[in-house]
Amino acid sequence: AQGVFGMPFAVIFSIIIIVFFLVAAFMALKFFFGYQRQAEIGLFLEELQVEIDKAWNSQSSNIPFQSALPSGIEYVCFINMSAPVSSSRSVERQIYSETRVGRYDTNFVFYPPGKAGELSHTELENFQMPERNPYCIEVRDQVVNINIEKDYQEALPKVS
Repeated sequence: AQGVFGMPFAVIFSIIIIVFFLVAAFMALKFFFGYQRQAEIGLFLEELQVEIDKAWNSQSSNIPFQSALPSGIEYVCFINMSAPVSSSRSVERQIYSETRVGRYDTNFVFYPPGKAGELSHTELENFQMPERNPYCIEVRDQVVNINIEKDYQEALPKVS
């Protein structure tokens, strides 16, 4: 009993099953790599908040924070959504206009937003917003360096 292509039905059915399993495997890998990306971003945010809290709880400090981020993220920005843009840098003006989504509880964004998924906008606590709005730090080779400082007489730490 030969099928349409001159091959037995069992061979054609086996090929269809193999193709189905390959497609399912690629979909599963894509899902898990997306989950890994979200986990890396979540860990970055948690570690950054821990370091900010350490500076906030100390009398004075200077904490260099360095962390890796997934590929595709170009900038991390401290942003006050309820204040107008005050930066003279064209890239920060562009980021402000593209990320301004009416979410006034947000003070930290990843740019471009699509690369960070659901965590592209978030709120960090216990730090003083920089004078420049937004204040963006470039991610180089998937690593970002943020300096967290607090002087003796200040209530909240600054980021730079």
